[in-house]
Amino acid sequence: EIDKQLQAEVNLVRASLQAGFAAAQQQETMLKEQVDRLTREVLEMQGRSTEFTVLEREVETNRQLYDALLQRYKEIGITSNVEANNISIVDPALVPARPFTPNLKRSLLASALLGLVLGVALAFLLEYLDDTIKLPEDLERKLGLSILGVIPKLDGRAPEDALADPRSAFSEAYRSVRTSLQFSTDHGVPKCLLITSPSASEGKSTTAVALARNFAQLGRRVLLIDADLRNPSLHRILATDNAVGLSNYLAGKIKPAGALKGTKTLRLTMIPAGPLPPNPAELLAGPKMLSLVTLASEKFDQVIIDGPPVMGLADSPILSNMAAGTLLIVESGSTRIATAKSAMKRLMAARSHLIGAVLTKFDARIAGYGYGGYGDYLYYSYGGGNHQALPKPRS
Repeated sequence: EIDKQLQAEVNLVRASLQAGFAAAQQQETMLKEQVDRLTREVLEMQGRSTEFTVLEREVETNRQLYDALLQRYKEIGITSNVEANNISIVDPALVPARPFTPNLKRSLLASALLGLVLGVALAFLLEYLDDTIKLPEDLERKLGLSILGVIPKLDGRAPEDALADPRSAFSEAYRSVRTSLQFSTDHGVPKCLLITSPSASEGKSTTAVALARNFAQLGRRVLLIDADLRNPSLHRILATDNAVGLSNYLAGKIKPAGALKGTKTLRLTMIPAGPLPPNPAELLAGPKMLSLVTLASEKFDQVIIDGPPVMGLADSPILSNMAAGTLLIVESGSTRIATAKSAMKRLMAARSHLIGAVLTKFDARIAGYGYGGYGDYLYYSYGGGNHQALPKPRS
């Protein structure tokens, strides 16, 4: 019985102690939370204290700036109230009799001089940038070619009509080219002469027809061959049929005699180009073309071949190797120096005998040729009629 009472008393004491311990733990937790809260408040107060210090310094700085500006404002106000007048009249203002500026005469003179200088500078600039062959001297100085003739530019007149007039300056120019060709080599005119040009539409076909007629008028038997198998034109100029021609012979369809065509000019025979072939360069490079040139040189006194342009095509270099001489046609004011040099380089690579050049479509008036220092280039139609300036060939 006593043991039970003791055990009950122990349990009671234990329960009391456990309750006290739990209460102490709860109080400890509350105290820790309070300590943490107070710590955060202290840290927050320290941050606010730092911010307050910064704001306090900024206020002090602004106050000093305000005081300085206020002091400066008061000084300016005092200065503005002080009235000082140290201005005196030296000379009275007078109304001028005429305007001092602008000076009309001086402005006009300066404008005229400036315009003249700019005009001359622009002319020299355009001349420097223009690399075309314009004057006969350009053929010798810039290309190193002999000048065999200069053909005047026609003012709206067809070349065929000008050639039909034997008294025209156009016809006389080509007769001068014929004369120059007779003295171009030690043996006279090359028996087989190729007429070509760096580019298209420079006057090579007209030159070929004119020279063929001129040599025929000397009593020579002349054969004119249209070897431009890409863009033939001799059949139109000479009004002949082009159904059968050089291309048929080179393709082996006809004999050389079957390609010959008569013309209205006595002793002038031609071979038109014929139908356009798909392979003109291969046909011209074949043995039949060389055989035709050899045979024609034996049967005729003069053979003239109208070839295609040099640039971009292989035809003319091939023909130039077969011909005894090559004549280069250059258009004044159109053919570029670089283009002409490239054409010459291609011809020389084919071992052609380049005997000289003819300058076509030359306008003596625009080029500045007249009665002054260019007397050698002035031609008059003998026997009356209009005269026209054109360069005479230099043999």
